[in-house]
Amino acid sequence: MTLAHITSVRNTLCNTVVDLLDIGAGAQGDTQIGTAAFAAILATVLFEVKGTGAFGAAAAGIATMTSPPREDSSATGGGTAVTFRCRDAAAAEVFQGTVGAIASGADMELSSTLINPGDAVRFNSFTYASSP
Repeated sequence: MTLAHITSVRNTLCNTVVDLLDIGAGAQGDTQIGTAAFAAILATVLFEVKGTGAFGAAAAGIATMTSPPREDSSATGGGTAVTFRCRDAAAAEVFQGTVGAIASGADMELSSTLINPGDAVRFNSFTYASSP
């Protein structure tokens, strides 16, 4: 049987995880998009500057990125995006997930999973949800 959390607990769990993205000695956290098992890093997208909060407060167990990153990131590698990881300002991994095409059901959906060096990589929105 799977345990279920009430909404206030889900919000606390969610806020705890996304708040970890704002800690560390660097200026800001980021998201790396990579090939299978991170054999290659295709792109790194920076969150907002540390201290402004990458994500807003959770509601109904979901935290939404406060605003899209200020700039598009240029892909540094080429290949098929399969996985991503979000890291704090000290480059320590906080969580990771799958990447797929739109409507694929992956944790992160991109307009195209084929990324070429120099391609612009941008988030229009990004949410983190704690399990019910």
